[in-house]
Amino acid sequence: MRSTRLAKYKRKYKKAVIALQILAMWYAAVYSAALLTSPTGAYFHDTAEAMTTIPIGEWETDEWDKSSLAFLGEKDQKVKACGPEKIKVKLKNGGEDMKVTSTYEVYYAAKGNPKKGEKLELASDEGTVKKLKNGEKVELTFLAEEPGNYKFKAYQVEGHPGKGELWSETITIECKKAKKAEADKEEEVEEQPAEEKAGSEDKVTEEIDSDQETEKEEEEAADKKQESDKAAEEKQVESEQKQEEQSEGKQVNAADTQTETSENQQEKGKEKEASQTKEKSEGDKE
Repeated sequence: MRSTRLAKYKRKYKKAVIALQILAMWYAAVYSAALLTSPTGAYFHDTAEAMTTIPIGEWETDEWDKSSLAFLGEKDQKVKACGPEKIKVKLKNGGEDMKVTSTYEVYYAAKGNPKKGEKLELASDEGTVKKLKNGEKVELTFLAEEPGNYKFKAYQVEGHPGKGELWSETITIECKKAKKAEADKEEEVEEQPAEEKAGSEDKVTEEIDSDQETEKEEEEAADKKQESDKAAEEKQVESEQKQEEQSEGKQVNAADTQTETSENQQEKGKEKEASQTKEKSEGDKE
C-alpha cells in the first residue's frame, strides 16, 4: 500500500526533482568559478613570486659598506721612557662611510717582532674603531707599562675584499736610567743660581787640574824609576865586565908564569950540560 503511494508520489514530482538537481549542479559550478577568480588566490600567488625574487648575493654585497681602513704611520716610533707611557697611532678611512664599527688589538714583545708576541688585554674603553666617514681619521691609544716593542692590529669591516686585517708601525719604548740621571743632574745645575753654578764650575775645573797634576807626577815617578832601573842595569853590566876582565887577567898571568918556569928550566938544563961538558974536557986534559 505504502510502496504504491511512494511510486505515485515520484511520478507526480519527477520533473521537480530533476529541476532541483540541475539547479544544485549550476550553483556548484558558479561557486567553484567564484573561488578560482577571487582576489585571495591572486594574493597568495603574488606573495610567492615576491619571496622568490630576493637573491642571496645581494645580502652579501650589502654587508660591506665599501669602507677601507689604513694606518698612517710610515716609520717605526722610538719612545724613551722608564714608566707607564701612552702610545698612539693614527687610522684613516680611505673608502666610503662606515655603517658599522670595527675593532683593534695591541701586541707586545720584549724583543723582536710584536706580531709573534702576546696579545695584551685592553681597557673597557679601548679596542673599538668608531664609524669613520670618508677621509676621517682616528687616534688609537694604549697605556704601555713595560719597555719593549708594541704593534696595533686593526680589522676591516666584514666583507672587505682584502685580508681583513692590518698592522701599524712598531713602537719601541727604551728605558735608559743612566741617561735620565745625567739629564736630571744637568737640570739641577741649570736651576742653581749663577754664583753657585760658577762655584761648581770652578770646583770641576780644580778637580780636572788636580787630576792632571796627579797624572803628571805619576808620569815623572815612572820616568825616574825607569832611569834608576837603567842605571842599575848599567852598573850590573859594568861589574860583570870587570869580573870577566879580572878572570882573563888571572889566566894570562898564570900562562906567563908557566912560560917563565919552563924557560928557567931550559936555561938550567943548558947550564948543567955546559958544566958537565967542561968538567969532562978538563978530565980529559988531565
